[in-house]
Amino acid sequence: MDRSLLKVELARLRKGRGIGRPGLLSTLGPQLRDILDVGTETAEEDVRTRLLTLLNGEMSALPNDLRLLVQAAFGITSSHPLLHERLADVGSLLQRDARTLRRRLADADDLLADRIALRYEPRQGFARAGFHWVSYHFDIDVSTPSPVFISTRTLVAKVDQLTEIGEVVSIPVVGDSDSLHVEALSGCTYIGRDSLSATSWRMLYRLPRPIALGETYDTVVRFTWPGRDWIQPVAAIAPMRPVDRFRVTAHFGSPRTCASAWVLNGMLPTAIADPLPDQMITTDEVDVEFDDLLIGHAYGIAWTWAD
Repeated sequence: MDRSLLKVELARLRKGRGIGRPGLLSTLGPQLRDILDVGTETAEEDVRTRLLTLLNGEMSALPNDLRLLVQAAFGITSSHPLLHERLADVGSLLQRDARTLRRRLADADDLLADRIALRYEPRQGFARAGFHWVSYHFDIDVSTPSPVFISTRTLVAKVDQLTEIGEVVSIPVVGDSDSLHVEALSGCTYIGRDSLSATSWRMLYRLPRPIALGETYDTVVRFTWPGRDWIQPVAAIAPMRPVDRFRVTAHFGSPRTCASAWVLNGMLPTAIADPLPDQMITTDEVDVEFDDLLIGHAYGIAWTWAD
């Protein structure tokens, strides 16, 4: 992946109305098209959702001033039709002049391009991989001081003789990242993880035998944290490749360890902290399942901890 070309493509997207422009696909350069796995057949709103998910995910690790600047520049938090108008808004907030903002925006381009290029290997964009998940089940227990997530998944091989699987995941750890304990229970061997940012890892697993093209295969992995302060209270996915079914089973205990909990049913990842009244969970346990998941939308549950 050419990082200098990626920087040019990111800068081009900020012009005019940013990501809110009509005909967004025609503005995307080849680097971003490959990363987002979009083409002429991809619906406009699907293109916008994938791009928004990418930008929000990668800018999350930027310094706060750069994050505010990028959000405004791309038209995520400002609806002004011109870039200089959006920059004027954030310039007032940050107390910076236009020249300084442009220079800082160039710095942000460097950081974003580096992060995107690191996270998305060539020809391994949002959906291109040697496999995809047919079904995905999180069974989580947060009733005790040490939260446990058990991930049971079925994959289908998209290449012949698949021997390893790697997946980039976002785990918003608050404490020491080394405190996350990963244990492969069946179907694979946990190799390790590569840190991509403060909240993103590439998890690596070895399969016990080569998996044939089109074959389905089950894996079970357990994640354990030493305390609740090490995680954000979310058990969800925003799929970047097709997932046919996703299920979350949660155990909050009695009395509940959560003050409130709610279902995430296809909302944008940026809205997960804004629950809908009809999606609130009032029971000690919850079991929710989703079909026909949309790429880049969030599914699962979120909660706030009880005092």
